[in-house]
Amino acid sequence: MDKSPRATIGRVLSPITIRFANKDVQTPASGVITERFGGFLSEKSQEPIIRKWALLCEGDFKQSKIGQQFAQTLCRLGNEQHVTMPEAQIISIDTRQRSQSKIQLWQSAVNHILDRQFDFVVFLIPRGDASLYSYVKHLCIVQSAVITQCVTDITLSNPRKNMMVPVAGNCLKQIMAKIGYGLWRIPVQNLFQHPTLRSPNHNIMMIGIDVCHDSRSKFNYSATQNDYQSSTVGFVASYNSDFTAYHSFVAFQKKRTERVKLAQELMRKSLELYKAKNNVYPSNIIIYRDGVGDSQLETFVRGELRDFDAAIGELKISPKPKMTVITVEKRNNVRLFEECPKFKRTGKCSNQGCNGKEQYHSPQSGTVVDTSVCNPLYSEFYLVPSIAPRGASARPTRFICVRDDININSDDLQTLTNAMCYLYFNWPG
Repeated sequence: MDKSPRATIGRVLSPITIRFANKDVQTPASGVITERFGGFLSEKSQEPIIRKWALLCEGDFKQSKIGQQFAQTLCRLGNEQHVTMPEAQIISIDTRQRSQSKIQLWQSAVNHILDRQFDFVVFLIPRGDASLYSYVKHLCIVQSAVITQCVTDITLSNPRKNMMVPVAGNCLKQIMAKIGYGLWRIPVQNLFQHPTLRSPNHNIMMIGIDVCHDSRSKFNYSATQNDYQSSTVGFVASYNSDFTAYHSFVAFQKKRTERVKLAQELMRKSLELYKAKNNVYPSNIIIYRDGVGDSQLETFVRGELRDFDAAIGELKISPKPKMTVITVEKRNNVRLFEECPKFKRTGKCSNQGCNGKEQYHSPQSGTVVDTSVCNPLYSEFYLVPSIAPRGASARPTRFICVRDDININSDDLQTLTNAMCYLYFNWPG
């Protein structure tokens, strides 16, 4: 076996413009968005308004003090970002009661909150109790559809790290995103050559699909016997032109089953909800399907794609929407390295902190390879959307276009895929 690296040709995609409420910035070389606060975006022109919100914590002195400090910090940061936000209603749980268990006390307090119609509720989870976190989320999301944000007291109470402001800032971003405000946008029509993608009224529905086979749910308070004997399907479908607003669906199927059995039903619901928001069905559908390996491609193409077409036929949409489908494979054996010009004394190195002593580096963010290392039987490419931590090598993600009714050229498809990597608000890069 030849252990020497194989030379190939790649390229680095151009920086992407990230549009905040108060400014535009270019994605840095690291691929990580470093702007702490850029305001909040909405389809409406008025500034965000929070009518009332609450923070729930246990009633001992330490927990109450941390809860009050966190609520004050969150409110201050919100007002600085032009969010009209009153002071929180602090609700304490008296854990000294011995007549009820801890879970019963929390259940009673949460039920009390759910009846009061808060815009959102922050829960201060003691000692990072994962099972309590799961239970609270089950009560508020599955049973009652209440916007929640959980934070552990362990991080907030460490005086040496001084994490109160950064944690409150991140929580504020997550809360506003859950309410429906955008943290940033990408003017996607400026990135492409394809006339459909360049149009501001492109009428595209973006879909993301994955199947989770995690068995850890059996340790949750809310888990049932069926929860850890089944796989979970996640299905999201956009309904606005910036691809920042989504309808989301969850479905369950037989354990270790990768093909989505309810693909037709989920697609039909997505199309109906898109029309309800926009008064028309989408003209174009782009699907990113995660978790499909080479051995599953034929099953996926024959199965799920047929179900997607059946959903369109069931609704009798005319003209029929065009569909482009890309599979995503994060677990692969390909590793990409960039030769260091400083080591060879041929130029400056783009890698931050390079001392010129290493011949190869992890590639830059936005690096694309679609040449010799790719399978000639597929329309595929490898993308490194962000740099790896120091001392590690970035693992490229493999994308295979298995269907392309829209006729997106390879440059546009790679640019679109890279841009979509920046639209997950919970991870800025």
